[in-house]
Amino acid sequence: LIACDATGATHRIPLAAAAEQTAPERMAVFEGRLYLLDPPAGQIWRLQPEGGGYPHPPDPYFAVEPPPLASVRDLAIDGSVYLLLADGTVLKYYEGRPEPFGLTDVPSPSPTFVALTVNPKWSDGPVILADGPGGRLLVVAPDGAFLFQMRGRGDVLRPLQAAAIEPTTARLFTLAEGRLYALSEEVLP
Repeated sequence: LIACDATGATHRIPLAAAAEQTAPERMAVFEGRLYLLDPPAGQIWRLQPEGGGYPHPPDPYFAVEPPPLASVRDLAIDGSVYLLLADGTVLKYYEGRPEPFGLTDVPSPSPTFVALTVNPKWSDGPVILADGPGGRLLVVAPDGAFLFQMRGRGDVLRPLQAAAIEPTTARLFTLAEGRLYALSEEVLP
């Protein structure tokens, strides 16, 4: 793990690996812990911070049978771990165990989800799903029940590529056709 400061100087940060760790493809941070999605190993590795690094081997997030991770497109963590699969399915886990999550009452047209995000400071807060070709953000409850959707004017958010929430201000950022958009803080409950 290489850290880069404001001057551009770099230095190494201790980062231990698990013996079974192969090729992490995605990552998320929650309460200082670093989570690495490693589809070839069939695991999400959880690293605990210590002394400015992650010097101890990671713990496996899934203690029992993990889901198929090869098709994971995105992940987000707010205490629960949400996985967006390539087919648009969202899986939810808490402490490595599956939790109920089923998208319900989603308005037409049928979405093609390309990203998801949550605010890590809102345990059991809303989940935001980016419908890429639809140019809309669907906001759903922690169990998947549809709450509301947001669209830009015309095709301004088409195609959506990514979404992220800045946890301190709860500002929602989206990326569409290489353009970055910031939505006001009032858009989320």
